[in-house]
Amino acid sequence: MKQRTNPRTACVLALTLLWGAATAFGTVVPRLSVDDLVQGSEFIVQARVVRTWAAWDQSHKYIWTHQELAIQDSMKGAATRTIVVSEPGGSLQGLTQYIAGTPRFLPDEDVVVFLYRTPLGLLRTSGFAQGKFAIRRLAGDSQNRVYTNLEGLSLAELPGKTRRPADASSSTVRQFDGLSLVEFKARIRELVQSQNGKEAR
Repeated sequence: MKQRTNPRTACVLALTLLWGAATAFGTVVPRLSVDDLVQGSEFIVQARVVRTWAAWDQSHKYIWTHQELAIQDSMKGAATRTIVVSEPGGSLQGLTQYIAGTPRFLPDEDVVVFLYRTPLGLLRTSGFAQGKFAIRRLAGDSQNRVYTNLEGLSLAELPGKTRRPADASSSTVRQFDGLSLVEFKARIRELVQSQNGKEAR
């Protein structure tokens, strides 16, 4: 029986291996299903970006961009009023570091994010940009909808991973593009409850 790769471990490993190699030509990371994102995330929240800032890491080697999010709804994780999401790269003191495929956040942007905790204690989006969904309402539409932006990201299948029948748990993030926010959150909550039920057995 093949052992399933932990999505959180895969994301941390991908960051470690690809930090120096990631360029504007694309970053290769494991392709995560929505089920993988739910399982590998400590927090899943709907939120608004209230401020962003860049800072050096403790070794003054890498720039990180930090985003403070005001939480509007929590689908997984302890409910809090705000949360800080940190992503590698950014501009500071006349220098710019760029990691392709890393999600970028805009002031006042509404998002749904899947977050895991790094060994440094920072919260990052799971699976690079796979873990961020922007919430938008297009002209003439009465509903908010979710959209991904995977620009700069090349997705590869996890070694030894078997494909499952198409359902909500095996769907890729692209298959959720354009889904209404209400339906999207309902599906995520179903997956969280399903996984909690399995863990309780």
